[in-house]
Amino acid sequence: SPNDRFQPEYLEQLYLNDDIAARICDLVPSEMLRQGFSIKVDDEDFVWEGLSDILRDVLVKARIFGAAFIYIGADDGQAQEQGLSLTKIRGVRFLNVLSPKDLSHQSFFGDAQQANFGQPELYRLNNSRQYQSTAIHSSRLIPFFGTPPLNSRQFPPSILQRIYPVLQQFHTA
Repeated sequence: SPNDRFQPEYLEQLYLNDDIAARICDLVPSEMLRQGFSIKVDDEDFVWEGLSDILRDVLVKARIFGAAFIYIGADDGQAQEQGLSLTKIRGVRFLNVLSPKDLSHQSFFGDAQQANFGQPELYRLNNSRQYQSTAIHSSRLIPFFGTPPLNSRQFPPSILQRIYPVLQQFHTA
């Protein structure tokens, strides 16, 4: 039925094995980054080895899975489940791309008097190899969405979910 969401494993296989699906996911990110870009932090260029590849990866995964995140490994002396303290950042250790395969919602901001009410506060990093989970505060993640989120309590659907009937028609024509 149209309301059933595709599982991440199916979306991944669709992307890997269907050239039209892959083109749909790859084209917009490639065009966005084609002419290059620069990021400034406090009026200084932010330089990170492989940043272009990280951005391309997160943008493509956002289209495949509906959402993807850059997890900022900021060294601010705080635990990962605590909010990022911008004034205490001594450096950035890593920038990792995560998808809904890697993360799930753990808790949401509950104060109706705040602008972030109902938005995710903590995500759970699912690490199946060690059978443990780690909480990550939402301020340590930069979200990217392939389709607009209509409900903050679940990840938006994949762009492939939206165009799947057309993709099926194309392959049977």
